[in-house]
Amino acid sequence: MKRTPSAVCILFLWGAALHAQTPTIKSVSNESGPNILCPGGVAFVQGTNLGNNSALVTVANKQAYVFNNFSGTLQVELPVDAPLGPTTLTVGASAPFNITLVQYCPAIPTDGQADNLAVAYHYPSGQPVTISYPASPNEQIAVGASGLGPTTPVYPTGSAPSDNSAVTNAKPTVNVAGKAATVVNAFLQPNSPGFYAVVFTMRADATTGNQNVNVSIGGLTSNTAVLPVNTGAIVGSVTNAASYNDPALPNGPIAQGSIFVVKGINLGPSAISVATAAFQNTSLSGTSLSVTINGTTVAPLMYYTSAGQVAALMPSNTPVGTGTITATYNGQPGPAAPIRVVANNLGIFTATSDGLGAAIVTYADYSLVST
Repeated sequence: MKRTPSAVCILFLWGAALHAQTPTIKSVSNESGPNILCPGGVAFVQGTNLGNNSALVTVANKQAYVFNNFSGTLQVELPVDAPLGPTTLTVGASAPFNITLVQYCPAIPTDGQADNLAVAYHYPSGQPVTISYPASPNEQIAVGASGLGPTTPVYPTGSAPSDNSAVTNAKPTVNVAGKAATVVNAFLQPNSPGFYAVVFTMRADATTGNQNVNVSIGGLTSNTAVLPVNTGAIVGSVTNAASYNDPALPNGPIAQGSIFVVKGINLGPSAISVATAAFQNTSLSGTSLSVTINGTTVAPLMYYTSAGQVAALMPSNTPVGTGTITATYNGQPGPAAPIRVVANNLGIFTATSDGLGAAIVTYADYSLVST
């Protein structure tokens, strides 16, 4: 059959378009950088035309689980049942890419920023470890990890339990500032396929500052990430004493002249200490607070203090706006934490003392109105 020049041109362009859309794999690595890959480990597949979350990624003819596409890089969980040794990885119709699977490929996810902060949490509260809410000596911390090998029970590729029941068959080790910490447990993170939590006790001799942390298992060591540590009084959250609303919510800021609660670590003595006369002094049993807004610093008046929770009164002359709050216990100040102060923000005390349920409403003789 004779083709016209225009038909030949269309066929050529169609063929070129198909060729341009064929996935091409350039590299496969994990968080640690080197090409150390393992079954169930999290890998980054780099290349061109790799597609999105619906891309078909296979290893040894077994399907991987695709998490994300970051500007041409697929983040995947490698099949948990893939065989050890040399094999190939493909994305759609790409050419096979040679990889080698070993039993473990430990890695610590980071925040992806220049600070290289480890993805870690205060345990069991689940609040992230950050510069303003750092880890504390003797505290239990859960650091995120991948590539820690099989668990009992086994969960298929792309799945995870809703609790911490899938414990690793081998217990990893954690090093902080080059020294081994005591590992309590290691398990698949709830509802997070491919990612583990390694719970450890922060070393008692840990010092204030950004400390290096890594995870080792099976003779292999992960990338080194940064874990902020502070030995002083650490503010975790600041809420209205009645509503306990999240500070990030529109009704979450602290009002001038209101009672507020600070929760955190090393805030005061192990046993609660209550002021004999509430809101009369700026210090109680070694605990004090300072709030700085727009260059002005005020000292809240104390009600009670303990290691994990403090209550105080925000001075009425505190400027409104966004600023910081710092706690000090026995002369050791902690890091500044964010706070926002507004002119007013109603909170109603409740019978359960958690901001939920029935309000505390009394008769004229102060007896509680109840069912």
